Amino acid sequence: MDKYKVMHLGGDRNIQYSYSMKSAKLETTALEKNLGVWISNSMKAVEHVARAVSKANQILGQIGRPFTFMDCRLMRQYYTSLMWPHLE
Repeated sequence: MDKYKVMHLGGDRNIQYSYSMKSAKLETTALEKNLGVWISNSMKAVEHVARAVSKANQILGQIGRPFTFMDCRLMRQYYTSLMWPHLE
């Protein structure tokens, strides 16, 4: 039953029951990725945004590292082809 997990929403007001499926206890999680979006038990987008910014900074570093000079046209072309898909 590694495929199934339980996320308790509502903070302290939620009574965190343990759930089972076919006599196997389901794991409790506080953060989970679903359809490409990171969801936390607080339902805030902080973790999702932090991961997206980190990925964007990594790609931006990879774009700028091999060049000593890059004009605006070349930078725009790299940005739209490499960065934009990760930010959508």
